[in-house]
Amino acid sequence: MANVFERLGSLAAPTIAAVNGPVRAGGVGLMAACDLVVVNSAVTFAFTEVRIGVAPAIISVPILARCGWSKLAAPFLTGEQFDSAAARDMGLVTHVTDDVATTVHALIAGILAGAPHAVAASKQLLRNPSTSYPEMTVLSEALFRSDEAAEGMRAFAEKRPPSWATPSKDSEV
Repeated sequence: MANVFERLGSLAAPTIAAVNGPVRAGGVGLMAACDLVVVNSAVTFAFTEVRIGVAPAIISVPILARCGWSKLAAPFLTGEQFDSAAARDMGLVTHVTDDVATTVHALIAGILAGAPHAVAASKQLLRNPSTSYPEMTVLSEALFRSDEAAEGMRAFAEKRPPSWATPSKDSEV
């Protein structure tokens, strides 16, 4: 399970969890290991580990990376069920909707509109934040000098989609 969580976080491509049913224990960890989490508004969650005599140890790694521990204290310690609004408030989920598929498709379209290396770099920034201005200056300069940036700026100036984007009838530059 730890390998799966690490793999989801280390992929260059963003990962999306699409959730339409109840999520318990390890399922919450799997969901939390993804970059974006879209849940149906009726979904419920629970960390049931304590009720069977164990702790949510491995799943705590991706969950605590997303959420502050104080918002998790009651659900972790009691195993009590909570709803999608509470999960969003905790930071466990990014989107609560009545139409998971449509929301996921919109997110995918948004991701695909971005330059692949820029999206990967943005994911890395989210997963491994840096407070070092010199380090971020080096990254920024490298990205601005990249072929993707040149194509993106050229496409913007020419009022056309960049080469990596799939044109759609309603796309705007």
